[in-house]
Amino acid sequence: MCSYNNQVWLYHNLDLTAEIFDEDEFLKENNLHIVKGSKYNQITETLKKTNNQCPCIPKYAWNNDTVCICKEFLNSSEIGECRCGRYKKIEV
Repeated sequence: MCSYNNQVWLYHNLDLTAEIFDEDEFLKENNLHIVKGSKYNQITETLKKTNNQCPCIPKYAWNNDTVCICKEFLNSSEIGECRCGRYKKIEV
């Protein structure tokens, strides 16, 4: 789950509340890093328009698994950026 402007998004149907969810801890536990910069800002703006669905996945394929951070990326063991480049898996 991620909170942005007092909105709460669920990661893949996890029933969590903003009060008990720590986004920084979630990113750390999953060896993720937010890729900051103009690309991040552009993707963040696009996510607002797509109801937090990954903008790099066609609309006809959107489902709970394509909510940002997409399940494909979370379950991947590969180091590197996600499909849209908003997040990056790092070695610890």
